Amino acid sequence: MSLYDAVVGAGPAGLATAYALDRAGCSVRVFEAAGEVGGRMRTLRARGCLIDSGAEMLPSKAGYPATWRLIEAVGM
Repeated sequence: MSLYDAVVGAGPAGLATAYALDRAGCSVRVFEAAGEVGGRMRTLRARGCLIDSGAEMLPSKAGYPATWRLIEAVGM
């Protein structure tokens, strides 16, 4: 029987947690109820239009250095 760390939710926080656990050498599985990752950050389709929802800005590097280190570490 293999043991692993479970992360519930594949939004930004869940994916960041899974990334950190993986980097620490843990065996990780991410569980997401929706059919795609992103949490509230997703593209909705309505009446032939695409609507981006969720995060609407990226914080400044000076004000949020840890966020930017993670963004750069995962290649975004």
